[in-house]
Amino acid sequence: MKKKERERKKKERERWYLNRFKEIFPSFPEGGIEESEDPDFLLGTSREGIGIEITNLYRSSKRRGGSLLKRQDSLREQVLREAKRIWDDESRGPILVYVHFNDGKQLCNGGVKALAHRLVELVGQHSLAVGASGVANWKSFPKEGLRVAIYRHARMQESYWLASQFVVVPALSFELVQAALREKDSKCTEYRKKCSELWLLLVVDGSSKSSMFFIPETIAQTPFEAQFDRAFLYCDSDRKYWQLSLSRRETDRGGKA
Repeated sequence: MKKKERERKKKERERWYLNRFKEIFPSFPEGGIEESEDPDFLLGTSREGIGIEITNLYRSSKRRGGSLLKRQDSLREQVLREAKRIWDDESRGPILVYVHFNDGKQLCNGGVKALAHRLVELVGQHSLAVGASGVANWKSFPKEGLRVAIYRHARMQESYWLASQFVVVPALSFELVQAALREKDSKCTEYRKKCSELWLLLVVDGSSKSSMFFIPETIAQTPFEAQFDRAFLYCDSDRKYWQLSLSRRETDRGGKA
């Protein structure tokens, strides 16, 4: 995917989060929302307005290219998209395939197409009548996937290749939230050149393993350090938000009370 396309999709996703947060936050200010960079959005047309920065929370520690779990989610999606493309190109008919991947085995970029071909070969060996289902758990199945469930339904019009989501959901930790706040703090001086008030929206998406958390209700009473004026934790899958309790160290105030 080209850089401009990635940036466009990122901005669309950020706008989606902001609009959905706005729908459930009763004190969201009236007025237009302008797309920007550093911060992501501006409310109001002058430097007296509000700047809103948006960032996602993921389960693994950050590293180049994003968190480890986030990267693995992306590679698994690529495998399944490629498998579906191969299956459809060969006109094998509508089918529903669930693949449970082995969390103990990491995928790499170079193995996506090879694994997709092996998945298609495996599924193709199970010739199911319409309305029947089958489960493959073969010794010859690659180590990257533990189990494949295959279904054919009479009313299916196309094929679907999906990752099964058997997930142990961890509690969202203070350390992860504070680390995200600290990472964005480094840009606050630049943000404030465009606005007088700064908000941060921390998003728990919940649509993949890497973005699933159990959020304790006590999160709103937990004190965090940040240079933002207001920070919110927003869970998109549950449509809930928590306003975080913030304090700023004297050395971090940057002249703003």
